[in-house]
Amino acid sequence: MRITIVFASLLTVVLAKDLATAKALAKAGKIEEAAAAFGVAAAAAQKQRDLVAEQKIAEALAAFLDGLPPEPTAKQKVSASMATAAIVSSLNPGHRGVFVSRTALIRESLYDATRTGVFRGVGRYSVLYRGRGKNGDSQAREIVAQYAQAISRCVPAPESQRSRAELDEDDTKILVASLREAQQAAIKRGFVELTMHITTEMVAILAHIDPKEAEKCLRRATATLAKEPDLELLIKWSGMLRARLGKNNGPYAAIVASKMEGATRPPAGTGSAGGTPGGPQSALGVAWRRFRRGAPFLTIKRDPKGFTVVPKFKRAREIEVVFKPGERVRRVGGVHILFHGSSAAVQWIELKEKEGFPAESSHRSRWRAYYLLANDETMTVSTKGVAFKRR
Repeated sequence: MRITIVFASLLTVVLAKDLATAKALAKAGKIEEAAAAFGVAAAAAQKQRDLVAEQKIAEALAAFLDGLPPEPTAKQKVSASMATAAIVSSLNPGHRGVFVSRTALIRESLYDATRTGVFRGVGRYSVLYRGRGKNGDSQAREIVAQYAQAISRCVPAPESQRSRAELDEDDTKILVASLREAQQAAIKRGFVELTMHITTEMVAILAHIDPKEAEKCLRRATATLAKEPDLELLIKWSGMLRARLGKNNGPYAAIVASKMEGATRPPAGTGSAGGTPGGPQSALGVAWRRFRRGAPFLTIKRDPKGFTVVPKFKRAREIEVVFKPGERVRRVGGVHILFHGSSAAVQWIELKEKEGFPAESSHRSRWRAYYLLANDETMTVSTKGVAFKRR
């Protein structure tokens, strides 16, 4: 027992040193080196199945990325997406992290490419999705793979940038067909935000060659929205169309705006963002020794109405979470879980009870390890990472 405790203490010191190195590099303005160091620290914590260390690294990583601009500037030449690429390169490709997720970071970078129309570096992400998915992958992986491979078609080399106007007719047809297939799959599984980005990419292409087909494509996507859609997402969507289409956005923005009547604005924020540690052990803390070796301590299942969260430890009850706009948080026996649309993320675990409750927001936390769940898909969470089961 003493040997185990000493080894665990040494391991904690090593991980803390990795995190300190990443923070020091960031403070020195060495952004890409810092990003890679954050990735190394996260990968080390994941390899050792140390979720407490991984969540500390995730908190620091989110603050680091939030401090970077969405696009390079004269003052800061490294954007958040460029830093993300350095982080991703340091993470284990086969690991689905509980707090630092390679696939979630890549998906956010693809979203950034669609939001800004800047595709530099996107080509490298399509490599991640080559070949068949591994056992335990989510259904969303296949759709994001197609999205990544489609938009990478206009990037012939990792560091090049090519505009949609330069695509030849054959490239355009293949690109639109691939995106349409991904759009249909995303709609079918209820992935609203993913549908929104794929559709925006299609409209940005079609608006220049077939405006009527572009409108048809957009109407097909908006027709599948809930009766009371998330107003924040619609505002974001309208903004993306304006950014990508410029003066030509009129008819397309109007289609999205027509869905805003009756849309629901999520709460601006409730609760406190943190808590004070040091209380009695949480329900998870009491049972934690059982789960250290990799047994799942939580499952999250999606159904047509929302999610069912099932803790695998005593003194914690199963809960139901109904779909609602905005980012919402639930606490189950020491596990804090975030929900946004059809996605879920473990925000943090506490082995000792804390006072206070994490804040809810109208906006999704961009750098959290959000995983998309299809209907009747179950996500299991353990110290080994995240895995998915299909019905």
